[in-house]
Amino acid sequence: MDLIDWGTMRGYGTRSLRKLAYLRMTKSFKTYALHKEVAAASGTHLEYADNPILHLLATIDRGLRSVDCTTILISLEPKHIAALMMNVNDNTSHLL
Repeated sequence: MDLIDWGTMRGYGTRSLRKLAYLRMTKSFKTYALHKEVAAASGTHLEYADNPILHLLATIDRGLRSVDCTTILISLEPKHIAALMMNVNDNTSHLL
């Protein structure tokens, strides 16, 4: 119901939970930091931030899950990261 309410309030014309979850995750990844920037003597670099994000489609038998990413995805747009996250399920690792 939270996803449907979120989509309705933003004017999305769908009640598809998968589509709404994708849209919400795409919006989240515009500001969400999966990695942290670390300063070093030679400059800055990105490191794993241990900052999991809630997977918006809970499973019936296991409830809410979170997904974390150990791969630096800075070259991907938020919509591509959201698409990757939407494909995480019980048959795949919960680390990308």
